[in-house]
Amino acid sequence: MLVCYDRSGCHNWATDVRVNLYSNGFGYVWEAQYVDNEHLFLTQYLQCIKDQYVQHWHASCSRNKKMCIMLITYFFKLRGILLL
Repeated sequence: MLVCYDRSGCHNWATDVRVNLYSNGFGYVWEAQYVDNEHLFLTQYLQCIKDQYVQHWHASCSRNKKMCIMLITYFFKLRGILLL
């Protein structure tokens, strides 16, 4: 039902799922509304999302070195590791 609303132009959470699938190269899943191996699909999809997060984090760090150093220092302190 929500897919029908999305097709008619109404924005709902299914629209966000469709956009995310297409933007990450998994548009075929939306079109088929089916995957052969759910475990494999979820593994690949989650890895793609994690890779994007890391890429965005690295880009943020390279734009703001001071923020990156502060975050790394914070996480080391959180784990009880002393920085020299």
